[in-house]
Amino acid sequence: MYRSVCTMSRFCCNSSGLVPRFLVVCNNSAPKTATLRYVSSSNLRCFSSKTSTPAPSDTAKDKITSVVNNFSFSSIFQGWMNGLIQQEKEQPVVNEANNTTPSVTHQEKEESKSSVDEAKNTTPPVTHQEKEESSVDEAKNTTPPVTHQEKEESSVDEAKNTTPPVTHQEKEESIVDEAKKTTPPSAIDLALNSVVKVFTVSSKPRLFQPWQISMQNECSGSGFLISGKKIITNAHVVDNHTSVKVQKHGSATMYKAKVRMIGHECDLAILEVDNDEFWEGMNFLELGDVPKLQEEVHLVGYPCGGDSISVTKGVVSRVELKEYSHSSTELLTVQIDAAINSGNSGGPVFLGNKVAGVAFEGLFWSDGIGYMIPTPVVKHFLDCVEEKHVSFGSMNISYQMMGNAQIRDYFKMSKDMTGILVNEINPLSDAYNFLKKDDVILAIDGVPIGNDSKVPFLNQDTVDFKHLVSMKKPSETALIKVLREGKECEFNVGLKPVMDYLLCAGETASSIA
Repeated sequence: MYRSVCTMSRFCCNSSGLVPRFLVVCNNSAPKTATLRYVSSSNLRCFSSKTSTPAPSDTAKDKITSVVNNFSFSSIFQGWMNGLIQQEKEQPVVNEANNTTPSVTHQEKEESKSSVDEAKNTTPPVTHQEKEESSVDEAKNTTPPVTHQEKEESSVDEAKNTTPPVTHQEKEESIVDEAKKTTPPSAIDLALNSVVKVFTVSSKPRLFQPWQISMQNECSGSGFLISGKKIITNAHVVDNHTSVKVQKHGSATMYKAKVRMIGHECDLAILEVDNDEFWEGMNFLELGDVPKLQEEVHLVGYPCGGDSISVTKGVVSRVELKEYSHSSTELLTVQIDAAINSGNSGGPVFLGNKVAGVAFEGLFWSDGIGYMIPTPVVKHFLDCVEEKHVSFGSMNISYQMMGNAQIRDYFKMSKDMTGILVNEINPLSDAYNFLKKDDVILAIDGVPIGNDSKVPFLNQDTVDFKHLVSMKKPSETALIKVLREGKECEFNVGLKPVMDYLLCAGETASSIA
């Protein structure tokens, strides 16, 4: 019984192929001849159970081809050999391709390196600014355009990232500070450092017994500071004074004051304090305009019933001419429903953050009726203080209204004419030289006078024409347009000071101008 054993192992050769290193074939087939390249004879061993098996022949001297006789190889081995031969044929082609690729010499490498160095030396150095500009240009080319909204959102995000977190307390303080900046100061805030309490000791003279001294009286009122280091108060507060002192809010110190000027006609007075300590930290108030009807006002002063400052609120009820109780002079007044009590006299009446008037009297037998002196009268008084003479203009005539149609027809007035009828003229007045009895005054300074003696005032309101005359100084003139015997005439009439109420006794206040 025969056994065939075939053992192959890998060995290194130029072809890197697989060739048998040990080949053992035992069979009874006819001897064959096989050619193995690059295999030496020492690598072949033949084994057989028969003693007649021939030994393999020696390899060729060139050791390229070894011939093995008397061995029979199977078809598998023959196919393997054919593949090996084909691989050996392709190997020279690959080697020739490798040999044909030019190799870079050392000299060429040096020349290439030298050219690179020359390029570096010839290229000018790039500055830091050029690098930044180049980076900016690249960013512009690569970055998409940013819209306006994206810019705002980006700025908001940056602000949020950089701004430290704000606490709740800081937010409240910021809101309060903004409110203080945008909100005007209130009347009480302005009054604390501008309204003072006035203390007066007075003694009335005896007209029929001037050698005797009357009993001294003490009273108190209010006042407020204006520019020029002046204090405004009422004339009746300091009338017949022997001593005047003022006291600031929150202070126990009384400062001596002196009366610089008194205007009895308008019931106003100016005080001055020479002590510099008194003016420290004090605020000066500004005069505003005449308030309109139903506008809210605040009255500040030191009324009876307490020592601290008092604030009352009301609205404007009426604007008209009224006879002042201190002098019986008819001047412009403003009626308010704020409570005016004893001690409020001379206190400011605020409209917003400005002074709209000076409180001076109220009706004791009626509630909610008080009066203040409006700013036109106050400003006229201050102008007169600079001239050191207080007075208000007057034409010193008496008149009657022309509401009766038959009277208008009698004096030949057309339907579009309105005016007042002159009844009497004071012989001492300048009007006595121009006007006559039964003249109809149609206008004054170009302002038409109504049949009820009213002229336009504050756009939608009216006031007596005597207000236009009283706001002039006695040295000034007024252009009077009259209708005399059916013909219109104009005269420049000089004005005189208002008549004292003692000289016009027996006349009604509404009939004297």
